[in-house]
Amino acid sequence: MIPMSKNADTGRAEGPFSAKVLAARLGRYGFTECSMLRAFILCICGDTPGPPELGYIRLKLRECLSRHDDGSAWFTDLRDAEMRASTAYCIVANVQNADGREAEAKN
Repeated sequence: MIPMSKNADTGRAEGPFSAKVLAARLGRYGFTECSMLRAFILCICGDTPGPPELGYIRLKLRECLSRHDDGSAWFTDLRDAEMRASTAYCIVANVQNADGREAEAKN
């Protein structure tokens, strides 16, 4: 697995998290949260999300899972996406803290 890191120049996540790949994965689900998140990624966020975008992506994935996840295998892809978004967010937020700047959010 390629480790995630923060680009020091842009402040954005680099590594295995790809917002455009996530948008394609979200297209398979018919939930409103997934449709809204997909539109956000494709129209606003781009492929290299920064801390605010990662926080929003993580929040919306958690919201969708909390409303719809019944524990079945069909939701495995969404659970994996939430884990990857959370990991990317934590890496970027922790690097910001190490740089002496405050993280965007604690959760």
